[in-house]
Amino acid sequence: MGETVINMNNSLLLDLISGKNNPSNGEWVFASNAHQRYQNGKAVMGLQKGHTRNIKIEKNISGNEGYSITILNPNPNPFSGSITMATKPMKIISKQMEIIELRGYGNDRLSGAPFSDYGLTVYLEKGEPNRIILHMHDRNIDIEYLP
Repeated sequence: MGETVINMNNSLLLDLISGKNNPSNGEWVFASNAHQRYQNGKAVMGLQKGHTRNIKIEKNISGNEGYSITILNPNPNPFSGSITMATKPMKIISKQMEIIELRGYGNDRLSGAPFSDYGLTVYLEKGEPNRIILHMHDRNIDIEYLP
């Protein structure tokens, strides 16, 4: 593995890369122009190119420990709007040199559904995020987002 170079331009991203569960204020957005869906560990539907999604990671909006994760469509349509995944609170559960794993915690106030059904893995290359995988543990579905 090569030398890790950390992006110093965004304090929240620096906190995420450092493995801190009490990040600075602010947000960081990973812009994805392609994604691949996996079901039970197998790729389905092929690589979806040109489907832009923004994975927004910010300091927990409730003021609690961890991060708030939201997935947005920057080109919303009148039927589905811009939110692809509603905001989920997550904490870092594992930090390795080039991999950061987050897992949801708590329950949705309206539905009672556990946020632990969701997770996010951020993969780094030379200290910069180069892909993100959304995990829907309860359905055994992963969606890999690529730049």
